[in-house]
Amino acid sequence: MEENKDFLNECISITNTTIDKVFKIDSNDEQEKQILGAYLFGMFNGLGHEKNSTPVEIQGAMIQVANEKLKCSLESDNAKLCYKKQ
Repeated sequence: MEENKDFLNECISITNTTIDKVFKIDSNDEQEKQILGAYLFGMFNGLGHEKNSTPVEIQGAMIQVANEKLKCSLESDNAKLCYKKQ
């Protein structure tokens, strides 16, 4: 459980660094949020493989970041496109 918290904290740190220093987004531009979300998900996937995290941990971190940092709601029409089951 502690490893899961460490993984989530690293994902949040990556997100903060990316948003603050690398990629400034317009919080009203859904396309920018989708692009950043895809980029972050790729980074979380790589980190998850390094840390031997489960796919559920990686997806959970992405959902939390999408909700908290990118202000996406799972109930929004946009989120249904981003998070549709494969």
